Amino acid sequence: MGHLLHIKKTGANFYLVLGAALGMFVVAGLTLYYNSIHGMPLIGLYIFGAFILALLIEIVLRMTTKRVIKIQTDQKLLAKFENRVKEKFEKVLGES
Repeated sequence: MGHLLHIKKTGANFYLVLGAALGMFVVAGLTLYYNSIHGMPLIGLYIFGAFILALLIEIVLRMTTKRVIKIQTDQKLLAKFENRVKEKFEKVLGES
């Protein structure tokens, strides 16, 4: 994700980086599927439980420390990134 944010600085090929990111998600999904059938049938529940536990810990920590999320300049970077990705997809889909 960070590489996509700085794609112009790195000079990498957008489609190659996007394909690698999508490939990573596909491999992770297939691995989860395979393990749920052959090794650990409850692995999906374990992963889901870990996310829920992390969310609950985050909520408790924010309530006890009274921390507030501040809007940072990263939000602007993410907005620019989203616009660039949208423009690339529109360009690719428009050329098809």
